[in-house]
Amino acid sequence: MDRLIERLGNRPYQLEQFSSLRTEALSLIADIKSGISFNAIAAEETIEMLEALASLIDFNVYETFPEFHTELDAEAMRHKGPHNAYHIPPATQDLFSSFAVEVQELKGAFFSALHKPRICAADTGCARVCQFCDWVLRRTGKGLHDNEAETLEYYHLCAVDHWPEFPVLRERSQHGCDMCSFLLKAAFSINAVGIGADSKARLWIRFHWGLRTEASGQLSNALRAVSLFLQASAGRYCLNSVELFAETDDEIVASELGLSAPPGENLLTLDTIKFIQGRLDASTRHAVDKIQYIPRRLIDLGLNPECSPRLIDRLSDKITEKDESVCKYATLSYCWGPREDARAQLKLTAETWERYRHAIPLDIMTPVMRDTVTVCRALQIRYVWIDALCIMQDNLRDWEEQSYQMSEIFGSSWLTICTIKASSCLEGFLERTENHETSPSLPYTSRTDASIRGSYILRRIQTPLGIPGGIPFAMRSPLSRDLMVSKWNERGWVFQEKNMSPRKAYFGDTMVHFQYKNTTRSQSGYVHDEGSVAVSAAVEFLSRFPLDLSVEAIASRGRYVADYWYTIVENFAGLQWTERLDIFPGLSGIARRFGSITGDRYAAGLWENDLHCGLLWRTTNWNRRTYEVIGPTELQQLLGLLNSPGPQLAPSWSWAGRENFQQFLCSDRLNTLCRVRTHLRPESQLRESKIQIDGVNPFGRLRNSSISLSGRVLNLPAGSMPGVNVLGKQDWKCRIHKGLVDILPDWTPMNAWDATGISAIDQVRLRLLLISSCCSEWQSPSVEAHTKAQGNPENSAEIDRKQEENGSSQPKSLFWGPDEYSREALAEGWLKPEYRRSFFQDGEPGFDPETDCPFCSDEDRRRDIWGLLIYPVDSPGTYYRVGAWYSRAEHGGSELFRHAAMQPLELV
Repeated sequence: MDRLIERLGNRPYQLEQFSSLRTEALSLIADIKSGISFNAIAAEETIEMLEALASLIDFNVYETFPEFHTELDAEAMRHKGPHNAYHIPPATQDLFSSFAVEVQELKGAFFSALHKPRICAADTGCARVCQFCDWVLRRTGKGLHDNEAETLEYYHLCAVDHWPEFPVLRERSQHGCDMCSFLLKAAFSINAVGIGADSKARLWIRFHWGLRTEASGQLSNALRAVSLFLQASAGRYCLNSVELFAETDDEIVASELGLSAPPGENLLTLDTIKFIQGRLDASTRHAVDKIQYIPRRLIDLGLNPECSPRLIDRLSDKITEKDESVCKYATLSYCWGPREDARAQLKLTAETWERYRHAIPLDIMTPVMRDTVTVCRALQIRYVWIDALCIMQDNLRDWEEQSYQMSEIFGSSWLTICTIKASSCLEGFLERTENHETSPSLPYTSRTDASIRGSYILRRIQTPLGIPGGIPFAMRSPLSRDLMVSKWNERGWVFQEKNMSPRKAYFGDTMVHFQYKNTTRSQSGYVHDEGSVAVSAAVEFLSRFPLDLSVEAIASRGRYVADYWYTIVENFAGLQWTERLDIFPGLSGIARRFGSITGDRYAAGLWENDLHCGLLWRTTNWNRRTYEVIGPTELQQLLGLLNSPGPQLAPSWSWAGRENFQQFLCSDRLNTLCRVRTHLRPESQLRESKIQIDGVNPFGRLRNSSISLSGRVLNLPAGSMPGVNVLGKQDWKCRIHKGLVDILPDWTPMNAWDATGISAIDQVRLRLLLISSCCSEWQSPSVEAHTKAQGNPENSAEIDRKQEENGSSQPKSLFWGPDEYSREALAEGWLKPEYRRSFFQDGEPGFDPETDCPFCSDEDRRRDIWGLLIYPVDSPGTYYRVGAWYSRAEHGGSELFRHAAMQPLELV
């Protein structure tokens, strides 16, 4: 890339510049093949420059050549969509697609002219590689000394080959190139998208560099990720890739490139024990970390390895908190696995109670239990809590009582052992069983010091589907990588176990990680300091990085403690359950802690004092990990789910009852948020909440739940709900009088282009219930006129009629509509910067928005409003929640409900 910038400067480039360089490439090919003498060093630099340009064309052609970005008119945009606003003429596309082929041909001619052997001489212990692979490997350290950017990417062309047989790679492999053999296997593993049979595909290797902090505190670059791409045509985003880890046992190469050593066969080495023990010692030095709680039952491992583990009971054995040795216990967080594995799990029952009080032989324990015993004994932790052996599995009352105690059990644990690599109780977590494909030792020579020679290997890794943010999997923190491929991390019961534990040792695929509060240290030396864990959890939601749920962390949120609860729920929702009825028990430990801090009353996953925010949430129609369609596609299908017989999971107004729950509307990350969080006020009154618990856990399963409100309700006029807009979004625009309401239904039609999933009859039965409002800086031009009208509907109607004639009261659509599109309207739909800046805006101590905020205290000023889409149940005055909605002040807002009277209703 440096050669290209020296020649053409920084992007963007003109097509004429490309044509000139292509002509130069073709001329150089002709000269070399005809035997004309040439300067080898200059030719090599030219090939580097042309290869860099070919990579820009293959992966970023539109930014490189912006002339192919075509401005479409409104009519074309309506039919083609904004993603089709780029067009490369077919003839130019053919030239672009052939350019990488020509660069590779130039390389071959260059190697032949220099009379280089097909296979390079190999250092002792290193793989044999062909000239094309040697070209790539000699450029491994290219980004080593460039510290100007946080990330650097270098692409190198390995081969141009026919997919799917790859005859070129096969032929080079048969002639002795060990790297081509590895690349051939990796290429076969790529799930090729958009590549036709017998296509000429380009095989690119990308070296991805990122900054690292050395022991001295200096910043330097490290080779963080290597990716193999299979590209079919110029300019398209490449989905056909496989990621590789670069690793080495060579200390000199590891130091220069910033690489880790390959993982060993067993995670519990002497170094691992020292690492965990050192982190435990550092995190338990302070008096505030003294443990003063003992679970009802524990497993006593004895004083030496010859002792058989046995079950002890705090009540029967008369153990108190004064026994400090018992207070120092470990907990196990693991997956039971599928039902058939769970049935084979060793369990505590009324029948096994007396037997396990005497001894629990290791040979009858499941593998995950045996490995846990091994870890605890290595760390000299005598007591351990394992749910299957410390909760009566055939006693529902005991199960409910212990699930209620989860916040104490895990919150008081000396160490929680997290088996993130095991997906079942029948799997251990210490032995490495994964057989990842690895390359042979590849030769490395430093580009700045030829005496630094060694080798490294490439290990092919399986990456999870749907990684957000465009960051290579290998570039993420070691713990994030392990969590993102972990089935353990997707289990519902695991959520409060990992988040309530103060100290955690994560046993991953390649190493152990230790977390204390917000800081995680990996065995590789990587330190991940969250700083703001909630923000990290939002950005890296796929990793579900653990949150800090200590009493201090929750209490420190102050007036925003409810918003922290919503962050927790958004991370918790969507996890996997063997029994979905466990969703509330699986959150009960965290709910108990929040309730003890806030003193608020729990209501089916929400808090009564913040219902005007908690009731406002939206759903989605796809699973953000598997991309599978989930949730109802029609209103009647949703109603069928709400009417289904059997135990109630959650009422219709609770997020917990929707498998396709996504987010709360008043989140500072969404364009549905309010201007200032503390200025959001309820517009309905809670008259009564009826929360009937099924069992002894006050935060557990429900038998029946409803809330009675007094609120303002509007009918939806017939035909006011249009089809879904042409972007396929779930946001629908409905016109109410002269206002505009954004509807967010809890169902999503399968055919989102021309269907609503609701009949005309059901449309007129829908109601809009006003829940909350917030002040807006928008000033209605008719405020004075309406004030003078003194609420007289006839006068107000006359004023509105005149404004409509003048066009001043017509709201603009925020998004694409089924019959219209404008670039300005689309831009207006995104979150306005002033909202994000002001969301956490607080006044001075004692500031009361109702009297001190000039917008809130102005009764004539329109407010932004939010509410629920409700549907009547058979019982009069009773409704299901079937969606949400909002309306900004400039599109009607509180003016829409100006003449609506308060009425009683019940949500079930």
